[in-house]
Amino acid sequence: MIMHIVSSAMRRGLIPSAATMTKNKNNKMQMKKKTKSRITKKSPIMDAIERYPEITPVLLGYGLHCVGCHFSQFDTIENGAKIHGMSQEDLKMMLKDVNAVISISVK
Repeated sequence: MIMHIVSSAMRRGLIPSAATMTKNKNNKMQMKKKTKSRITKKSPIMDAIERYPEITPVLLGYGLHCVGCHFSQFDTIENGAKIHGMSQEDLKMMLKDVNAVISISVK
């Protein structure tokens, strides 16, 4: 039970994991800088939503109604977009908007 809570907190960035730490020039541990793009077209839909629930309205706004679908556990954002007839341009714009929402919420 405790491991589940700790791993959940790590996924949300509340507790730093070894993967998010690096040594600086003084050999002290520090947090790695966050990458600009957190969600890609290859991101599993459910993983993205669980990690960043604030992106749900953006996905729904673009017509990606996979949020409540049981296939969201298996499909990537790209597959969901194709299934719902989204163009590549719309997919790119959606990912840009999703990552903008994440950038605002992470600060």
